[in-house]
Amino acid sequence: MKSKPLSRVLMYLCLFAVLAAAWWSYQRSASPGPLHSSHAGVALLAGDDGCAACHEGTDFAAGSSMAVACNECHEPIRRQLADHTGIHGALASELASDCAECHHEHIGDTLPLVSFTAFHRAGIGAPELYDHAHTGGIQLTGRHIELECAGCHINARNSALVEGQPRFLGLSEECATCHNDVHKGELGPKCADCHGQEKPFKDAALYAHPKTFPLVDGHAHLQCKECHTTPQEYTGLRLDCASCHQDEYDRSTKPSHAVAKLGTDCASCHGVLAWNITTYTHNKRFALEGAHASVQCAQCHSAGAAQQSVEAHAENPSCVVCHRSPHDEKLVQAAHRVRGTLRDDCAVCHEPAAKAWSDANARMTPILHASTGFVLTAPHDKQTCAECHPAARVDPSPATHDATRWAVAFPGRTQDSCEACHKDPHRGQFVDSTTGNDCLACHARAAFLPTTFDTALHARCAFPLDGSHKAVACAACHPVVDGVRKFVGVKSACIDCHDDVHKGSFDRNTALTTVNGKIGCARCHTTESFARVNWSASDHAL
Repeated sequence: MKSKPLSRVLMYLCLFAVLAAAWWSYQRSASPGPLHSSHAGVALLAGDDGCAACHEGTDFAAGSSMAVACNECHEPIRRQLADHTGIHGALASELASDCAECHHEHIGDTLPLVSFTAFHRAGIGAPELYDHAHTGGIQLTGRHIELECAGCHINARNSALVEGQPRFLGLSEECATCHNDVHKGELGPKCADCHGQEKPFKDAALYAHPKTFPLVDGHAHLQCKECHTTPQEYTGLRLDCASCHQDEYDRSTKPSHAVAKLGTDCASCHGVLAWNITTYTHNKRFALEGAHASVQCAQCHSAGAAQQSVEAHAENPSCVVCHRSPHDEKLVQAAHRVRGTLRDDCAVCHEPAAKAWSDANARMTPILHASTGFVLTAPHDKQTCAECHPAARVDPSPATHDATRWAVAFPGRTQDSCEACHKDPHRGQFVDSTTGNDCLACHARAAFLPTTFDTALHARCAFPLDGSHKAVACAACHPVVDGVRKFVGVKSACIDCHDDVHKGSFDRNTALTTVNGKIGCARCHTTESFARVNWSASDHAL
């Protein structure tokens, strides 16, 4: 019985110990959760002693603000609040003094310390829409507007930062803080004065070139580096053409300027619009007109046979030096007779000033055309050249003459070879006939219709036209089948065109199939008149 008071004492002592431990733990303010990685990596905040670094003197029960403790470490934020600059300096006082309202801690990395919500509560909305109005004058214009935040703020999207590493603060508007100075200080630090922010950097859109060398025509669209090959070559460059274009002079082959002993004063022949546009005036003995006006120099003036030929005939230039004739000798001889000389007979038909060598339409006379074997008489007297020679635009020069195309354009058709130009309207029905598909056997030379196929020619067929058949139109017996009028293989039995008024009475087994050498209706009837019956008593006796 004496042990019960002792037991109660021990029980009270244990209870007191538990309560004391709980009070001590409460006083120590154990963390409600893990720190964000950015804070967890700070040595000052490690372990139990780290709590005091942020919460020393903080009365949680009274809802004390963390702003003073936070600003001890975040000095740039403290300056913004004091100077009323930046995002934090523009916040309402109640929000500026409560860091935890925007930046949540003790939840590990569940949420970023600088979240979308933080920007929203600061009245900014989406971070990418921030116009930098709170930054004290910084304005994003031109190409900088297109950049994402991380384009300038390289740590903007990092989930965690190391101690002292900024996320958004600390940048300057000075170009060189982000961009390399390719000019190495030669042109000063104000890059935007020349390059601006609207166009690509290499364009230097705002730079005004010195008037001593205006950038016009061909020079207007060059990039700076094409003339200023190193950053130190922006001042003091020579202004003569050869100082930049000596390589082009040495490499020239159209023609070779060095071989031709042309001077290095490029501007005497070349403008600044384009290198291949020249003001060179050709020798008057061979004026560059018509098609020759568009010929490249190298086509005549190049190393080898072409240049040698030009030099050999420099005093007496002639068409045949460069152009071989594709024409039949009969046409050439006819041109000789017209011109009365053997020199440059090409000009009889071809105008030297014409834009194309094949433009001989106005000078090819019917007399010359007749010399080819094809007389331009009706109905071929009104067609244009292109209607018969659609592929005639061929340059018959030695370099470009295409014999195949020339043969297509000028195949040497005869006067009566209709099929060479005209599509066979009968689709080959008469290929195996005695006429051999000769169009002129049925059609006149001057007109396709009317045809010359008369009763005499029809009599040579299996169905001669006699009696009433002479008055029947061709189309009545020759129908159009699949778009073509049928002539060969047309049926010729009476019953094929005429109804049998006898309803087959004379086709029974007892009827005669042949009477006087005639069959079918012709046993009794003639083509003169169906009513006239050619039937005698002797025939009836049969």
